Amino acid sequence: MLSKLSGKIIEDAEHRGAEAIIVAFPMCHSNLDMRRSYINKYWKTEYNIPVIIVTQSIGLAIGLTAEKVGLKRHFVEVNIS
Repeated sequence: MLSKLSGKIIEDAEHRGAEAIIVAFPMCHSNLDMRRSYINKYWKTEYNIPVIIVTQSIGLAIGLTAEKVGLKRHFVEVNIS
C-alpha cells in the first residue's frame, strides 16, 4: 500500500515537470527515496526524480556543497548543476 501512495506522489511530480521533490520530514524522504525500488517495481516504471529534505535545499542555497549537506547519501542520485 505504501508503494502505491508514494508512487502517486512521485508520478504527480514527474507529470508536472518537477526537477526534484522537497520534503519537510525525514520519514517522507525515507518513503520516497529509500523505498524507490519498491515503488518502481509496484508501478512497473523507473522514476528517477530525486527527493531532497528542505534543510538540504537551504544549505545549498547558502552555498554549502552537495557533499556537506549529505546529497551523496541518497538512494536516488541528486545532480546539482
